Amino acid sequence: MKRSEWLCFACFWMVFGPFLAGCAGMNRTFDSQGLKFAQVGDEMPSLDKKRFKGMSVRDSLATQDEFEWRVARLRVPGGFIYLEEDFFLHEGINRIRIESDRYRSTKGLKVGMTVSDLLQAASPWTVSPLREHGLFDFYCRMMPGMHFLVQDPTHSMEATDWEHYKPENFDPLAKIKSIVLF
Repeated sequence: MKRSEWLCFACFWMVFGPFLAGCAGMNRTFDSQGLKFAQVGDEMPSLDKKRFKGMSVRDSLATQDEFEWRVARLRVPGGFIYLEEDFFLHEGINRIRIESDRYRSTKGLKVGMTVSDLLQAASPWTVSPLREHGLFDFYCRMMPGMHFLVQDPTHSMEATDWEHYKPENFDPLAKIKSIVLF
């Protein structure tokens, strides 16, 4: 390449590089309906495929009590995204579970942030224990369809009094482990 071609190439990236990087980041946002590449209600990835929209995909089945459903695990930057079918195997995405810190909600929340971040982003919060998973489900009506699963080992899950599960009773530094979209 000639010097003038290098200068032209460098100028292009100096001007358009930040814009293109910003556009790539926009693809990593989500709302209660899902992500740009997978929305609640869309068809599940085909069973015979090893890739879905450029990402590695692995299929499995999840079971709980008498229910069983298909789960497609996508390898994404920073972790995984799980696309889950409904319990009655209708081949549609019923739930999306995000376990990567590279994806942000439209309010800026992501995996790895804290209870303090949740409390600053919205209110009021409802919290319930997910004993079988060792997590607490934080839900806010301002963000319907989004559940933030928090791990707080300092907080007991055994209480039967719902006053025990007030958001302000949790460790403000307890981290979001995953975000579930219904």
